[in-house]
Amino acid sequence: MTWAFSENAKRVRRILYEQFLARGTSAGIGPLLAATGLNPETLNAAIDELQRGVMVMCPPGTYDVAKCPPWSNFPTRHRIEIRGKHVCHAGCALEAMNIGYCYPGEIVAVHSVCPWSGKEIVVRLRGNDVLEVSPQTVVGHVGLDPARWAQNWFHACDNTNFFVSVEAVQAWEAKDPDLRGLLLTMDQLRVLSTYQNRLDYERGADEVAGGLKAFTLFGKLGVPLPSHWE
Repeated sequence: MTWAFSENAKRVRRILYEQFLARGTSAGIGPLLAATGLNPETLNAAIDELQRGVMVMCPPGTYDVAKCPPWSNFPTRHRIEIRGKHVCHAGCALEAMNIGYCYPGEIVAVHSVCPWSGKEIVVRLRGNDVLEVSPQTVVGHVGLDPARWAQNWFHACDNTNFFVSVEAVQAWEAKDPDLRGLLLTMDQLRVLSTYQNRLDYERGADEVAGGLKAFTLFGKLGVPLPSHWE
């Protein structure tokens, strides 16, 4: 399920992307009003439109952009560096794996933290190519059924992470059975996060805007789905 955005929504998205690319965060409602020339009501309508299309996420009841995938407007466990310099935070492990498309030609270093052990995880990417993974036992984990993502994107992102090993995932799930989910190899993560259209400012809404089924998302990978997912 996808659709075209209005010119106002595309203008707001473009300015948000330019802000994140320039400084790693967006500048807030005031600068958005100034940069777009829109009035508050029209700007709010454009942000609503972008939220429906999964281009931004705002805390309920606000128009404050907290996430603009793949970027997060607040610190997360997925810190992004280029040439040794911090540039931004990614919203989740999938967005971290995809963020290289926003910086063409650059080697992007993802510095993450395992939710179970607290150990550092480093993934170096160029586009969709994985150049280095440390430690080599790193895996991905999706703890929430994609059918529930749209109910709370922040919760979904919080539970899509890198872990230092399969054993760390197993310990994590044993501690919190509600987060029993899907285990992904780094190669499967790479395939899953292949999305080259980040800098296409004319593109429409993401297909996830209409809701996702786990099989639709993961079926092409041949990954067994948890029996308790829809």
